[in-house]
Amino acid sequence: MLISSDDSSLVVDTLCDQTSGQNTPVSCFYLDFTARKEQPASDVLGSMLKQMVGGMEKIPEEISRVFQQQRTTIGGRRPQLVNIVKMLLCVTSSRRIFMCLDALDECAGAERFKLLDSLTEILEQSPATRIFVTGRPYIRAEVNIVILRHSLRHCLLHCHTSVYNSVSGAKGGVAVKERRGSGEGKAGSR
Repeated sequence: MLISSDDSSLVVDTLCDQTSGQNTPVSCFYLDFTARKEQPASDVLGSMLKQMVGGMEKIPEEISRVFQQQRTTIGGRRPQLVNIVKMLLCVTSSRRIFMCLDALDECAGAERFKLLDSLTEILEQSPATRIFVTGRPYIRAEVNIVILRHSLRHCLLHCHTSVYNSVSGAKGGVAVKERRGSGEGKAGSR
C-alpha cells in the first residue's frame, strides 16, 4: 500500500486510535538524515521495543533476562541487534503489533539493510505483525530485495517451495510508502 509522505503521522494517529483498548502496540520511529550516524539498526529497533514494552502490564521474563545479562557485562553494555530482534520476537509472536518507520531512506545504507533484514525476520516469525515504511521511491526496490533474499533463504533452509512475497498492507507484511520530492539527503525535503 502506498501512502503519501504527508500522511505518515496520520497513519500512526489512526492506528493508535483504532487499537486503543485492544492491547495492540503501535511503535514508530522517525529516521533523521542529520542523525543518520547515530541511528544504527540496534538503536532504531531498541527504541521500538522500548515503546512496546512500556505499554505492557508485565515485562516478559525473556526480555528482563537479556537486560539483566547485559547489565552484568563490563560497563553494562546495550543489547546487540540479534538480542533486540529476539526480544521483539518475544513480544510480536504472541499478538498483533504495528511498527512504523518513517523516512527509511534517511538511514545509512548498511544500517538500512540490517534494519530491513531484522524486520523481515520478525515478519517471517510473527505473521500478525504489520510494518509500515515510508521513504523515497528507491526504498521499494530495497525492501523487495531483502524480502526476496529472506524468502529464498527460507525456501532453501526448509526445503519447500512456498515463497513469501507479500509486500502489501492489505493482508499483512510490509506497506511501503513513497515520499514525494527529489531532495536527496536534505532534511525537510519531504
